[in-house]
Amino acid sequence: MIKSMYSDFSSAASSPGLTSSCPSDELEAGLLRSQADSERLMEAVVGRMLAE
Repeated sequence: MIKSMYSDFSSAASSPGLTSSCPSDELEAGLLRSQADSERLMEAVVGRMLAE
């Protein structure tokens, strides 16, 4: 799922309209933050499920 999101995000980031309004390094940083947040959330959910 993360890889498909990255693929979609990368495709959108290559759009001239998006890159002119937001530098690609900012887009990449946002993607990395979102991925880290998703991983933390998944770890918390799995941890809670295993604790029950």
